[in-house]
Amino acid sequence: MTDKILELLKNIDIEDIKKFLNSDVNELLKELKDKVDFVLKEEHLKMAWNYEEKNTTKYSFNEAVKWFKFNMPQGIKTAAIYKDKKDEVINLHLCFLNENNEPLLKGDYPHLVVKTMEIDNEFIANFGDKDLIVLK
Repeated sequence: MTDKILELLKNIDIEDIKKFLNSDVNELLKELKDKVDFVLKEEHLKMAWNYEEKNTTKYSFNEAVKWFKFNMPQGIKTAAIYKDKKDEVINLHLCFLNENNEPLLKGDYPHLVVKTMEIDNEFIANFGDKDLIVLK
């Protein structure tokens, strides 16, 4: 049995194995680099647009108010939270409004999208039967 294994090993071309392993490793490295580049580009775009995403199981009205206070641009006095639900996920869009109550979403102002499964009772009370809360 040992002789048979040794005979098989003698017939193996080490250079072929190196080429095979090298090509696989190089391909894997290229794929990994492409994925990292994509993620970095996406993150740079989000940063350039002042866009932020948060994924959480539960989000509170108090957390939203804190985010607005921390990110409130000078001269802006109004903010909004828009709610939409897709499947079981609640999407909350937190943004600032101009003097005409239009959303400031062109990248000059912070914009947070929270994807959550649940909102707290204070959110539920503030939304009522609407999908929009305006804060002044």
